[in-house]
Amino acid sequence: MWELFVSFIEHFQKNPFVELTGFWAMIIVFFAYLQKDDLRVKKLMLLSTLLWMSHFYMLGVYTALAANALWIVRFFLSQRFWRSKHAFIFVIWLTFFISYFTIDGIWSILPIIASMIGAFGYFFLEKIKLRFAMLANSMIWIVYHNEIGSLTGM
Repeated sequence: MWELFVSFIEHFQKNPFVELTGFWAMIIVFFAYLQKDDLRVKKLMLLSTLLWMSHFYMLGVYTALAANALWIVRFFLSQRFWRSKHAFIFVIWLTFFISYFTIDGIWSILPIIASMIGAFGYFFLEKIKLRFAMLANSMIWIVYHNEIGSLTGM
């Protein structure tokens, strides 16, 4: 256990600003999960997404950066076109289109999958079902963070 802690500190010292950005994004996600109002959850997730975008940019992980940028598009479209199959299909198509230009390996598929699950959740789910979709998303992102070496995402 001590070795893991020392490893974390050493990694943190290499890129403190990158890891702090991810840390704050993660803290905001935790607060989002505690909210009862779906709109408040989505607004907190928007703030977290902006921080994750900065984190991924500084790490040079562009598929994850693009997936988070798509999250912002998805957020606004889902607010305007709730339960719209056409808007949902547009977001899925846009995800595939942008992924074509940013994918950089097999692990880059995970943010793409998470983006599609998130799109479905934001367009069609609410309350507990939305939280479960977000939980599935988080599990995918944890695996991805582990693979890219982002400690705060894990």
